[in-house]
Amino acid sequence: MIPAKFSIGIALILVLWILVLLATMASSVVMTARTDMALVRNHSAAARLRAATEAATTIVAFRLQSQAPEDHWLPNGATHLWSFDGQDLEISLYNEGSLIDLNGASQETLVKLFQAVELPLLTAQELAGAIIDWRDMDDIANTPGAETSEYKAAGRSYGSKNANFDSIAELRLVLGFNPEIISLISTALTTHGTGDTVLLDYAPPLVQTALGTNDFLTSPNQQQQQQGFSADTVNLGGPIYRIQVRSTSGGPMQKLIFRLGGSMGANYTIIERD
Repeated sequence: MIPAKFSIGIALILVLWILVLLATMASSVVMTARTDMALVRNHSAAARLRAATEAATTIVAFRLQSQAPEDHWLPNGATHLWSFDGQDLEISLYNEGSLIDLNGASQETLVKLFQAVELPLLTAQELAGAIIDWRDMDDIANTPGAETSEYKAAGRSYGSKNANFDSIAELRLVLGFNPEIISLISTALTTHGTGDTVLLDYAPPLVQTALGTNDFLTSPNQQQQQQGFSADTVNLGGPIYRIQVRSTSGGPMQKLIFRLGGSMGANYTIIERD
């Protein structure tokens, strides 16, 4: 028979164990609730930013199509402040025709871009050749370049795509590229450009440097362009533009690429969103 004092001791241990278990469960429930609340807040914030971006795109598309020059926002990346649904936002507008077209740029243009970020000439030539080989329809490697045989030799389970890029992010699959190189050049690239032709008036500085000019503003309306507005009718490029929206307090950025015009009277059509 178990002595009474041992029975009391065992009972106390069981009570303590149950209390610890209940405290652990309560803590887990609180942490789960906090996590769920954070996810809800993040989802809500993302949804609000998405709605704000679409509203901003509607306004920007109207301005681009307006017959009144004072309405225009130039697609030169200038920051515009705007409020929507209680949010203070920063909006930037870019013309995709002022970026280097990943699907249409010549090998020479691509080499210039890589040299503009200070990569050695041989590396620049290899990367440019790999881009050309990825998108062209044949399986004959450039010199230098990379077709299917080079991918297999490098241990890749795939070969060159032999088709156009669907996005800038696709560069991560191309032989010779890594996240660091992609981050250096991504702001200068588009998959919605106009071949090897670039409208330099609104090109970002990296594109200006790569293509041989540091004159970011070459229009007679230089002061207005610096402010992001046009005083006279100017060539705004297009018809494809990129809008970037983020809160003035920081946080994630919403990007949207759109084409002016659309079906059923819409003033723009969304092409890509991230």
